This record gives sequence, C-alpha cells and structure tokens, in this order.
Amino acid sequence: MIRAARRRLAADDSRNVELLFANGSYLPFADAAFDALLHIGTLNRFPDVPRALAEMARVVKPGRKVVAGDEGLAPWLRNSAYGRLLAKFGGLFQGDVPLNDLPEEAEDVCVRWVFGRAYYLIDFRVGRPPSPNLDVKLPGKDFTVREALEAGKTASSGPPATE
Repeated sequence: MIRAARRRLAADDSRNVELLFANGSYLPFADAAFDALLHIGTLNRFPDVPRALAEMARVVKPGRKVVAGDEGLAPWLRNSAYGRLLAKFGGLFQGDVPLNDLPEEAEDVCVRWVFGRAYYLIDFRVGRPPSPNLDVKLPGKDFTVREALEAGKTASSGPPATE
C-alpha cells in the first residue's frame, strides 16, 4: 500500500507528505502532535484495542477529535434477515463497538452506524481524565464521598462514625 502511495505521490512533488509504516499501538509521534486523527478499518483486529485508542488520544491535541471506525453491524440488526445475511461473510461484520476500551480522556463520545448500519464510527474529543469531587454529599446521605472513604463506608452504609 505504501509503495502504491509513493508511486502516486511521485508524480506530484508539490505535496509535503510523509508515508510510514508503524504499529498503531505505539505511534511514533509526540504527545498532542495533531489537530485530529481519523482511523478507518482494522481496529477490530488490533491485539490491544485499549492501547491503540489511548495512543490515538495521546497524539491528538486536547479539545480535538479522534474518529475511529470498523466493520460492526448495529446490534439491533444482528438477529434480522440482514444480520444473518452479513454473518455469512464470516466474522467481518460481527465486531463490537469498543466503548469499554476508550481512554479516560474520551469526552463527548458519539457512536453511529454508517454504510448500511454495518460499519460503526466512534468519535470523541480528547479531554483530561476525570477527577471526581470527593467532597460532594452522597444522594440521600448526610456525608460526603471523602468522609465515607475515610471511614471505610460504602455508599449504601450509614454515616461515618464521629468521635
């Protein structure tokens, strides 16, 4: 693929393009090097999807977008006639949206299905990992998360012991 791209680019030397072959789980770029990232295809076949998605987020500037997509039939169609037809292509359209694999920095996450609802796209904005407010009162309780943690309580137990 890179050879074919080099041949096409050779005819037009006015483009400033660098082609490289790299491991998607260990991208050879600095942190926050890009304004956006688009990854289409093969995500379902990565040996470490969480690592790859974290790398995508790492190389994109905070506040900017990552978009990744791959084959994966919309879940509500899997048992339909359409889903059974696509299942005949082997596992190609059986990929699941890797929502549980998104990095902590993922904000404003959106999932949509395109191309006949047989291909998913995830997009998210790169933010900061969440930092919970431990000083908020738990709903229906007279103590905060921090007080509960310090007293060894859970959200379902009573108020922390006072001395």
